[in-house]
Amino acid sequence: MVVGENIMHVLYYDENFMYAGEDFIEGDALPPNSTTAVPDPTIILPKYDPKKNKWIESATEEYKDSVKPSIPEPNDFEIIGQTLSQLRLSLLQVNRTISTMLKDISDLKGGS
Repeated sequence: MVVGENIMHVLYYDENFMYAGEDFIEGDALPPNSTTAVPDPTIILPKYDPKKNKWIESATEEYKDSVKPSIPEPNDFEIIGQTLSQLRLSLLQVNRTISTMLKDISDLKGGS
């Protein structure tokens, strides 16, 4: 649908002011239980506040936690990769320490 001069994007709310959908309508008058205010995209469970003409978050922390995607556990290959990376780093640190010690020994012997 092409949005023209007489086309409005409206958001509907139910009798409890909870989000109930949206649509594009023709005309200049808002239908009952609707607004043109758009909720913040971070709101999980939008509820319309007609006094402020804005959407507010109505989700409890418990509800937010229940819909939050869980972080998957690493699989065996990822764990092996992480372990190898840590081992490489450890080897580099050991090599650097050995090089420093060999240089110090050479300097103490009056080396070249």
